Amino acid sequence: MKQRIFTLLMLLALVFVAGSAWALNEKDVLVGASYDYRVQGISSVTAGTRTVTISDPTNITISSISPATISAGTVNGDVTFTVAYGSETLLPTLGSHTISVVISNGACSNSIDYVVNITLPTYTLTIASNTTGYSACQARTGVGDNIPEITVATTDEPNTFTYTVTPSIGGVPATVAYSYSYTINLPAGAGLVSFNNGSGSVSGYSSGVVTKNVVAGGTPSPDVFTVSFNTTTNLAAQTLTATLTLAATDQLSLTMTGSPKYTATMTLAGSLTQSVSVSEVPAIGKFQ
Repeated sequence: MKQRIFTLLMLLALVFVAGSAWALNEKDVLVGASYDYRVQGISSVTAGTRTVTISDPTNITISSISPATISAGTVNGDVTFTVAYGSETLLPTLGSHTISVVISNGACSNSIDYVVNITLPTYTLTIASNTTGYSACQARTGVGDNIPEITVATTDEPNTFTYTVTPSIGGVPATVAYSYSYTINLPAGAGLVSFNNGSGSVSGYSSGVVTKNVVAGGTPSPDVFTVSFNTTTNLAAQTLTATLTLAATDQLSLTMTGSPKYTATMTLAGSLTQSVSVSEVPAIGKFQ
């Protein structure tokens, strides 16, 4: 079966679920979040100054630098500061950046660099069907003279195939736990005996929406919808279609401790719809 490839925009929400603030001196940072940094072990015989800069300051704010000055006779002192990495509407440049802290006494100076990596989450969904072992001409088991199964559907004539939804999420630091969701329209299978759309086998499914939680450093798993029905004779051919949709309820956002909510616009690429044909099987009656 050919898969049609679509590219659409979707609002991804990765909800930060850890209860504590970001760790001090984070290296892998998210757009829209604020992080605290500290340099320890600063000593100076004479009074001095401190400066904190970042290699590409586009939409990045450095604030709360403390202390205001370096006092004469400082021994093993600290310099602390906060870096805010842009917002939903004011994106910083993604990738590696170097934070530089310089201590100067006017005549001489010393510095230290710290490399951080700014990431923006990415979210890709695709749906595929697997009809291995299933024939569009529904299963028939009746043989011989006057076998009832040749006319009516029974439980010994099952038909099954699957729809698999595979999420791929990147750009999330390994220290962050998150949740994601998507909406799927499953086939109805009108008239098919004992029809089941497979949603019962997928955890986190409710009224067309699948919601999953992923632990820090984890990887989202595919969801497999196993569609089943018993062979039903004398029913018009139909197409069973599963579709991923972009409803308003799928607007997901990244919420971070100690910073405003961030809604990221993501690209959704992949097959968004899959169809499986169920052909009409005539009722044949019996010899009598």
